[in-house]
This record gives sequence, C-alpha cells and structure tokens, in this order.
Amino acid sequence: MGTNYYAKYGLCKHCGRYNKVHFGKSSAGWKFMFRANPKLYEDFKSFCKFIERKDVEISDEYGRIKSATFLIDLVQSKQKDKSHIQSYPSPDKQANIMDYEFFDYEFS
Repeated sequence: MGTNYYAKYGLCKHCGRYNKVHFGKSSAGWKFMFRANPKLYEDFKSFCKFIERKDVEISDEYGRIKSATFLIDLVQSKQKDKSHIQSYPSPDKQANIMDYEFFDYEFS
C-alpha cells in the first residue's frame, strides 16, 4: 500500500478551474514512483522546479496539502537508503533518469 501525490496548477482566478496531475506514488520499501509528464517536467531537477512554482498546490490522495520541501525530502530519503529500496519492474515503459524512475503509464 502506498500514497499517491497530485499537483494542482494553473488556477483561473475568474472561474476557479485548474489543471490536476498525478505525479507519483510513495510506497514503503520502494523508490518514489514518478508518473512521467514531459510537458511539465523531464527529470528530477525540473520536477522540483515544477512543484516549487507559486501556482502549484501539492496534495496526497487523502486531500492533505503538502509542501514542495516535504515532497523533495521524501523522494530524496527514499533514494538514499539503498538497503531496502526496490525498483518497479517494467523496463519497456520506464526511464531511469539520474537514478530516479519515471513511468510512462497510469498507475494507482
């Protein structure tokens, strides 16, 4: 079992509409699983820039608001301790960029 994370961005001040993207999942014992989204980010560095934007609001699947700092720390902590980290199997639909895994398909 894990926790999915989402970003709201591009809020329209007139009508209240916004874009929402599922960008990843954190599960115990696994690296952070990124949902690839080349229109918004291409690697971990550009992902960090995306979630640090002022117009981006991060939340988990339970609606709890999270800060960009929280998320970056979470991802990096899961990358550092290699003793318990497993990779997700799916080499045909996965890009390993700077040891961060990005998947080009929907997951929950």
